[in-house]
Amino acid sequence: MGFLCRFRKEPVALMGDIEGMFHQVGVAEQDRDLLRFLWWKDGDLTKKPTKFRVTVHLFGTTSSPACTNYALKMSANDNEKDLGADAANFICRDFYVNDRLTSVESVHDTVTLIRNTQEICRRGGFKLHKFTSSNKEIIEAIPI
Repeated sequence: MGFLCRFRKEPVALMGDIEGMFHQVGVAEQDRDLLRFLWWKDGDLTKKPTKFRVTVHLFGTTSSPACTNYALKMSANDNEKDLGADAANFICRDFYVNDRLTSVESVHDTVTLIRNTQEICRRGGFKLHKFTSSNKEIIEAIPI
């Protein structure tokens, strides 16, 4: 929870979200039987059920937060050299599950951080969006 203490350390506050984070990370083929469920068509319990296996992580599954955060942090580590330590550190230190929360020294630094972090996330199969900030210039600088 150190990110909460760091949140207002600098003058420019920034918050964002990763869209459908759990659904962006696949479940390994050999583990899908652990997330198997039965479905009765039209709710008719007299019929034989159909078996399904979940292929992505679900909200509410005990393992999902750890698995998806691991995937996100691996994306940060894999792309740190290309996109910078600031963006990688931001992903590794200032996320709480799928929400990001930080403060940055300047508008320019914040816009750079957003762009680099979005690219790291994109490369990892995540979409970083829903930004809000204490500074209107930052919101206007973010592509829709």
